[in-house]
Amino acid sequence: TGRAKKRKHRQALDDAGLKKEALRQLAIRMLKRDDELRLSDATQNKYRAAGDDWTRKYAITVAVQKKVAQEFGFGDSAAAVEEGLELMRGASALFPNDPEIINAAHYLRHNIHTTCPIPLGDQVPLGIPLYRLDRPGSTISGGVPAEPFEACLLGDIVVREPSADAPPLTCLMVGSHT
Repeated sequence: TGRAKKRKHRQALDDAGLKKEALRQLAIRMLKRDDELRLSDATQNKYRAAGDDWTRKYAITVAVQKKVAQEFGFGDSAAAVEEGLELMRGASALFPNDPEIINAAHYLRHNIHTTCPIPLGDQVPLGIPLYRLDRPGSTISGGVPAEPFEACLLGDIVVREPSADAPPLTCLMVGSHT
C-alpha cells in the first residue's frame, strides 16, 4: 500500500525523467540539423541574395526551421510544425545552461547580439548630444527641445539633433527574442 504508492510514484518520476531526456536528445538532433541546413551553401546563397532585407532573411530562417520540424515528424499540420518550432526555439529555456543544447543551437553559437553590459536605468555616456522624445511637447517633426543632454538612461527614448553632415541615426535599444 504505502510502499506500492512510493514505488508507483518513483516509477512515474523515472518515466518523466526518461521522457525529458528523450525530448532533450530530440531537441539536440533538431538543432544540429537546423545548424547544418543554415550553414549549407544553398541557404547561405539565399541569405546573400537577401542582402540587407531582414524580413527576407527571417523568412529564410523560418523556412529552414519548418523543414527541420517536418523532417523530425512535426509535419501533419500547421499546429504540429509549430510544436517543432517551439521545441527548437525554446530548447535553451527547457534545458538551461545545457552545453550540448548551447553547442547545437545555431542561434546561440552565431548570435550577433550579446548581453548588454549596461543595466537598465544606468546612465549611458554617448559623447553626442541627445534630445528626449518621450516628454510632452517633443516630436521629431516639430523640432527638438532646447536643452540637449550628454547621457541617457537605458530605456529613454532619445534622438540627436538632425544635421546634414551627421552620420545616420543610431538608436539605442534593449530587447529580447527567445
